[in-house]
Amino acid sequence: MLRRLAYKMTENDIRHFMLLLLADRINVVEGVADDLMEGRVPNVFGEMGIKAEWQHNRAGLAKQAEVATAIVGIGYYMLKRRDADR
Repeated sequence: MLRRLAYKMTENDIRHFMLLLLADRINVVEGVADDLMEGRVPNVFGEMGIKAEWQHNRAGLAKQAEVATAIVGIGYYMLKRRDADR
């Protein structure tokens, strides 16, 4: 439904691409949920290409890990700060 809505918009509208990205992310979550319901644990790291990234682009993988850690850390800090303010 999101993809149908996105394709009703023109390609020069940012909402077109944002809806397509959202639809893709929802599809990923649904795929993981389907795997879990069938009793399979998905190989998330294998599907993300971590092994190939480690072999061919270690610096890029390290940078991605640093950015992800920073984002998670900032989010955690903000949540804790919000709880402390209450």
